[in-house]
Amino acid sequence: GSNTSIGQIADSGNLKVRTIALDNLVGNSLPVPNVLKIDVEGAELLVLKGMTNVLREHHPIIFLSTHNSNVHRQCCDLLCSLNYQLKSINNKEKEIDKTDDIMAIFRK
Repeated sequence: GSNTSIGQIADSGNLKVRTIALDNLVGNSLPVPNVLKIDVEGAELLVLKGMTNVLREHHPIIFLSTHNSNVHRQCCDLLCSLNYQLKSINNKEKEIDKTDDIMAIFRK
């Protein structure tokens, strides 16, 4: 990115970063999370897809910050398909498609 506090996962670049799906860690080397904060500069859908088993089985509360409208919609669709209720964090009156910050809570 333009400075050391901004970056994203991309095929281009000279820095290689090893990634692993949360589904592969939970229950093995990590305890089951109760709450997750996800702010990954455009890779939110990849993160959610890498933990679909955790979401289906354990239903952690999720605080999600999305960074483009296409990824935002795909994340909302995925979470809704897993029976999560979505709420705007930054404005209770705001519609989900008009906010970048979401709280997702599993509907029992």
